[in-house]
Amino acid sequence: MKKYFSVLATLLITNVSHAGVDMDAMHKQLNIMNNIFKTSLNEIENNGKFRVSDVDSLYLAGQGVVFTVSSGGHFTHWSGDNFTFITAPPAPFAPVIEQEIIGDVDVDEIVIRTMEAQTHQYESAMEAMEHARELARELRDEQRDVTYELRDIERELRDKKYQEKRVVSDKEAAKEIKIEIKALEKEKQSLIEQKKVLTEKNRKQDKALKEKKAKQQAQRVEYNKQLHAQFSDSLCSYGNSLKALPKTEKVSLVIKRGGETVNRRTLDKVIIFNKSDVLQCVIDNIDAKQLLSKATHYSF
Repeated sequence: MKKYFSVLATLLITNVSHAGVDMDAMHKQLNIMNNIFKTSLNEIENNGKFRVSDVDSLYLAGQGVVFTVSSGGHFTHWSGDNFTFITAPPAPFAPVIEQEIIGDVDVDEIVIRTMEAQTHQYESAMEAMEHARELARELRDEQRDVTYELRDIERELRDKKYQEKRVVSDKEAAKEIKIEIKALEKEKQSLIEQKKVLTEKNRKQDKALKEKKAKQQAQRVEYNKQLHAQFSDSLCSYGNSLKALPKTEKVSLVIKRGGETVNRRTLDKVIIFNKSDVLQCVIDNIDAKQLLSKATHYSF
């Protein structure tokens, strides 16, 4: 029994502290840094096109801390059947924060201010989404109606032409059927023209979508570069707050879907900083740009 309690005590001690690392302090510092990074990264000027929706973190014993950033635009597009479907972004939620002031920065206050701005962006995105969805729905309905009408007219034309052959000897009946056929052919031609217009509208919409996606991709690449620079700058400003992290370990950033696109799949971006380099930036021996250049970068 004594041996059992001895093992249990050892496990509990190991859980709180690993190789001299105070896990309680580490957890608290990571929570604070999560909020600092989320607020800082959402200060990037991009006209509200992209935002950081979440920042999570964990500590890997003997290796370092990992901050995982989830970011995205206001709209996600799926292209199918020549229509554009748009999903709304997740509604912004209030993060759980540690009410603590680091230096002259009130984390609680700036997080609330950022949340208010995100709420306004979300409402604008919802309105734009509904408008785009309505336009797509109208085009789809028009195409369906014209297709059905054209099919009915063609069927009726076939019937009339068959009747025309059956009443060749009855001049009055044949004359009446010819008039009906002429009217149906005129209506058919009108529907064909409508279909051409809708097809062209579809082509332009598809072209506009592709151009917009290409533009968004370019904006996303530029935004990710700004994320890297802003994260590095924040490390230079607040990296000393990670006091529980051993100086020999790393600070890693993982940006979900922030890397290269391979086989139509967007990889995650990984950037690994040495804490020793971070501390050099904190005391202004190097700047944020130099810190970023010294880091290891890759997509995974």
